[in-house]
Amino acid sequence: MLTKLFFLSVFVMAMLPVVILTLMFLKRLTAIKSGTVRMSYFRLYKTGKVEMPDELLAVSRNYSNLFELPVLFFTVSILYFYFDLITVFSVVMAWLFVVSRVVHSIIHLSSNNILHRYKVFFLGTIFVVSLWFNLFIQVMRQ
Repeated sequence: MLTKLFFLSVFVMAMLPVVILTLMFLKRLTAIKSGTVRMSYFRLYKTGKVEMPDELLAVSRNYSNLFELPVLFFTVSILYFYFDLITVFSVVMAWLFVVSRVVHSIIHLSSNNILHRYKVFFLGTIFVVSLWFNLFIQVMRQ
């Protein structure tokens, strides 16, 4: 049961970039159709005289964020499966990390309050580092 719950957190984390990618695609398509941005902008992402709308910048940056800190989560998750060391603690930390990333994305793509975003990002960092230290301790005890 714990393994399935842990796997579900990994799956949800893997799907978050897909959701954001879809949102980014729709926002870009809307901007192109409205004439706010020309399609040629996306060829090389040269700004020139074109001002990219804030909502497009935010969704693009948020998508990029999902390939930064989450790399540590995916890596440690693979190691938990490999060593067969999934515990209640690791499941809770994994889910807290995933929730922190979802909340981070929601903040980033709505109010974009930097202080709130930073706090949630910091909490997510604590959760993923906790996973790493917990795994380290468990592996060293074997």
